[in-house]
Amino acid sequence: MHFVQRKVRVDLANFDRFVAGTWGANYIQRRDLYKGKLLAKIGYAAAAWFLHDPTKTELEGGIRWGLTKVATHMLEQLQREILKSLTRARAFTPSIAMENEFHVLPILLKLHQLAMNHRCRQYGSADYKLLDEALEIKDPYRGCTQDRKEMAMHPYAHLRALAGLHVRTIREEEQHSLSEPAFAESWADPKKRGEWIKKFNFRVVFHHANIAYKLYLNLRMLSRQPMHPTHKADFGDHILQYYVGLKPAQTTMGIGLRTGNLPLKSNWQWCQMNGITDNRCPLCEKAVHTAEHLLCHCTALETERGFLRSAVGRLDWHSLVTKDLEITTAWAIAFFGIDQFKWCLDDKDFQFPRGRRVHISFRN
Repeated sequence: MHFVQRKVRVDLANFDRFVAGTWGANYIQRRDLYKGKLLAKIGYAAAAWFLHDPTKTELEGGIRWGLTKVATHMLEQLQREILKSLTRARAFTPSIAMENEFHVLPILLKLHQLAMNHRCRQYGSADYKLLDEALEIKDPYRGCTQDRKEMAMHPYAHLRALAGLHVRTIREEEQHSLSEPAFAESWADPKKRGEWIKKFNFRVVFHHANIAYKLYLNLRMLSRQPMHPTHKADFGDHILQYYVGLKPAQTTMGIGLRTGNLPLKSNWQWCQMNGITDNRCPLCEKAVHTAEHLLCHCTALETERGFLRSAVGRLDWHSLVTKDLEITTAWAIAFFGIDQFKWCLDDKDFQFPRGRRVHISFRN
């Protein structure tokens, strides 16, 4: 685990040469780096070492004697480092919010998917039959055969049984849509069988990721924490559409707008770090200094807001941080007065008046 951490951190240090908050690779390219380089390195041979079932707890009959809590925490922390580096989200942004905005699965669920893909493909093979024989192993210290029930609790045995359940479910699902000869022919084809397995396992982990995200939202509401735009969106790839075609500075601003983590006075964590006790807008001093206030209500920015209104039409907070994110982020960079973006104010994309320069195929 420590070796993987070191290798990934070396890659992240190299990525800093062409990934930054206001310049460098765009959002989709960064996601491709994550999937093609970093995730491939973390998930290498996951079927052999990832002895963990994140879909169940031990009390629910889950895995025993698998990865320790320390090991799983290290994986989650590594995922957080990667997402923070690639998305350039500000400190204290929740990992689950970054996963939603970057549309990546939680690392434990993703590794579970990769490992189960391999186990399901190998299920029934000669190598897997060796695991059946391993359920009864001679104990050299006690000189007797270990109890079969005890060996059935071994993580490999648990995960093998889970793979068998997945394979049976896949077979039942696919048999409904095909005749018996057609199904037998398709199942015998490793490529076709692999496609069915990957599709099913992705559906399983995506379902559990959605459940985890809804649980996070419920806990956030119960604790009366602010609900930002990212907390009002379902977990899914539709969020990526908001960032298509945006410049790096705009994606950094977009993440801040949607997660509510910007250096504004409404951000209590930022205020604590900077010793700020007053949360009123420094421009109009009439309301709380929030992104929504600056975009839609601040009287000191009424003239500048005319540029935004002429570009997007009616000012609606939900639309501004979803389908209008391209023009919204450009306006915010130009007029929010955030020091991080002052070096890119001369860019023509942040000069107003201006219209849309990116047209996306928005999906609800």
